[in-house]
Amino acid sequence: MKVDLTLDRSLAWGRGGSVRYLRALITAPPAALNLKTTPRNLAIALDTSGSMQGPSLSTAKAAILRVLDLLGPEDIFSLIAFNSDVTVLADALHLTPENRAGLLDRLRTLEATAQTNLSQGWLTAARSAAIAMERFPEYHHHVIVLSDGQANQGQLDPATLGIHAAELRARGLPTSAIGIGEGYSQTQLKPIADHGGGRLHDAKHTHEIIEVISAELTDILSTAARDLELTLLAPADVEAECLSSFPSRITRGKLRAQLGMLPHSRQRDCVFLLKLPAGQPGTTLPFAVRLSWVDSEGQSQTFESNPIDITFASGTDNTAQPRDIPTSLRVAECWQNSLVERAVDLNRRGDFDEISALLRQELQHFRRYVDGLPGGEAMVDNLQHLYKSAHRYWDERKRKELAQYSVNSRRIDPDSRLQRRAPISDQFRDL
Repeated sequence: MKVDLTLDRSLAWGRGGSVRYLRALITAPPAALNLKTTPRNLAIALDTSGSMQGPSLSTAKAAILRVLDLLGPEDIFSLIAFNSDVTVLADALHLTPENRAGLLDRLRTLEATAQTNLSQGWLTAARSAAIAMERFPEYHHHVIVLSDGQANQGQLDPATLGIHAAELRARGLPTSAIGIGEGYSQTQLKPIADHGGGRLHDAKHTHEIIEVISAELTDILSTAARDLELTLLAPADVEAECLSSFPSRITRGKLRAQLGMLPHSRQRDCVFLLKLPAGQPGTTLPFAVRLSWVDSEGQSQTFESNPIDITFASGTDNTAQPRDIPTSLRVAECWQNSLVERAVDLNRRGDFDEISALLRQELQHFRRYVDGLPGGEAMVDNLQHLYKSAHRYWDERKRKELAQYSVNSRRIDPDSRLQRRAPISDQFRDL
């Protein structure tokens, strides 16, 4: 695992109060040519509530057939259908020809009806996967949730769903989610995927269900690291915050970010905001990161980077120092997109005044930071469009696209949908 640490500026004012940004760019190694494929233990929770009736359910079934085509007889598969009730169509089955044929028969008769008990369907799928984990701990384990609606039965609270997802991830069972159409709840599915160490995919059109589930399965099959955790190693008197779209927490004085799974040759990008104390000019503050993960063979690994220093300086030297343009630009992108995600959430809740206050305050600082950066004026323009439209509800499709763009951009995740979207600048202007 390769880690590159960079700072937007390497000097800080000796009197204290400087804000600096540290970027940790993590690159997974390419897959070895003779790498042995680890068998998979995959569980899918499929929404079959009434809103899925018609093309959504038909295409979701076709996507599951695509998954079955990609799995072999050594792999273990579970399929749980959920509406108001839960139906176990496959419970930790090896995909032998007989089991595959029986599953296909049950899948064909599946119909959409009733309400949406997301939590019960998801946790039932997780239990099936957990049974297989006990028998085959060396397998690669994963749960995928497909839903087009908002949960209205069972556990509804997003924070509690996130806690359950984190508990499953800590046991070695990550969860990803696929939101279908316009009506699914990003508010409920996102914490499941974020804290579950997976991804939230958006499938606006029915054909995109197959595209994103195929991409998710491809990522699972080529995983170089799962349960990837990054710990910032910083002096005790430094305040730090993670600007990237990863769940983070302070544990024993250390800031830890959960980066989920990382396929071979792909990258994760983590940007930290650092609030610095005072210091004698010429003295330094060292920063490093520690990575921990489980590799493709199920072995726990750790890596600690070499430190990078911030040096205290006089006010004159601090003001005159150059900055690292690529790192500063990446900071600005993460900053912009974190504001976009917060604004989307507030708009969905109807907190128009809070959006205006947030963007009015942040734009003052953001405009100064991006001055002179390539593309900086365009980012300011994007946020100004958000600010001008803050007094009204945005179209839900716009919210979903902006939120998806925000998360993908901060994580350096590709968009798994084949249909190209309008440039993000156009989406800001169309609010």
